[in-house]
Amino acid sequence: MKVLVTGGTGFLGRHLATRLVRQGDNVRVLARKTSSIDHLPQGVEIVYGDLKDKASLQMAVKGADVVYHTAAAMRGSLQEYEQSTVNGTARMLELALQTGVKRFVHISSIIVYQVYELEKNAVVDENCPYVRRPEQYGPYTRSKIQAEKLAVRFHKKGLPVVVVRPGLIYGPYSKVLFPHVGYSLGHGLFAIIGDGDNLLPLTYVENTVEAILLAGAKDEAIGRAYHIVDGVEVTQREYLKRYMAATGQNFIVTTLPLSLLFGLASIIEQLRRFGLCNSASLPSKYGLASKWKSLRFDTSKAQKDLLWHPSIGLEEGLRRTFEWYMSQKVSVQPIKALKITR
Repeated sequence: MKVLVTGGTGFLGRHLATRLVRQGDNVRVLARKTSSIDHLPQGVEIVYGDLKDKASLQMAVKGADVVYHTAAAMRGSLQEYEQSTVNGTARMLELALQTGVKRFVHISSIIVYQVYELEKNAVVDENCPYVRRPEQYGPYTRSKIQAEKLAVRFHKKGLPVVVVRPGLIYGPYSKVLFPHVGYSLGHGLFAIIGDGDNLLPLTYVENTVEAILLAGAKDEAIGRAYHIVDGVEVTQREYLKRYMAATGQNFIVTTLPLSLLFGLASIIEQLRRFGLCNSASLPSKYGLASKWKSLRFDTSKAQKDLLWHPSIGLEEGLRRTFEWYMSQKVSVQPIKALKITR
């Protein structure tokens, strides 16, 4: 198979590209010229460009049988999210339709769901509606919802689309302390957001990659959406405890009540209303509540249609992740990929 991975130099993209090469596919990666390609496998074809550059996208999509679209803006202004995630996805979908791509696997996120009103630890399936007012949740959530809606629209035009909504992906090359757990404040102090008993919707990166590959291969998946979460139950406090045990790093742990964050978010919203704060990245109270909502995710649909089951359990996933994290001081000679420039 000739496959294209957008965002192939990112955390998920590099793992996906590596797996595709191992199974014998002809892999092409869309990468920015400023991105590091050191950890891509040997023989990967690279097209330099980005989602805002249609010419580079045309070169990247040309001849591809399957497109795995993992690229999206992760930071920046509202305009950056709009241009990259939303308009860039529209360009990719249009080109894929025009060139006859046989499968377009769009990587979305579980953040698209309207969960604000749900009870703690409620079970969420793929029928949960989109966030009703995404502009209140921040530019990342808003752009992911818009991009997913575009993918659905292009499926109705005839493009074989599958949407995959992963949970919180972890593994080698990822952050090991992420905001869903809390924040390191320096001087050995760590602030957990909330009471510390929120369930983390973790999915190990290799389990996620397996689900994405199945979505790209199973005919039953076309036109459907799947969220991918490993189903392990680990809280913020439990995760942090495992991190400290594995790394030998000990924190003085405190909790940061959501009520305090809600108060700060309300002040920010008032400043925005009067034109005194123009930052699109600062959170709203709705976004905060949804991000730190403790939920369970039903993966029976992925298990039935894709025959997907997480093969790497929590213990093994955390061991690999923390061992990689601790090994970062060891110098490793990277494998160089095949470079193709425009």
